[in-house]
Amino acid sequence: MRRMPITDALFLILQSRRTPMHVGGLNLFTLPKDVDDASFLAI
Repeated sequence: MRRMPITDALFLILQSRRTPMHVGGLNLFTLPKDVDDASFLAI
């Protein structure tokens, strides 16, 4: 197993209740206009 880079380790070391260091993301997607929702999203 390889070692964690120091830049990644700092996020874990410096994380506390007062200074949250986590990063989040949100992606919003829309379906193309000519697509049927039921057939496109069916698994």
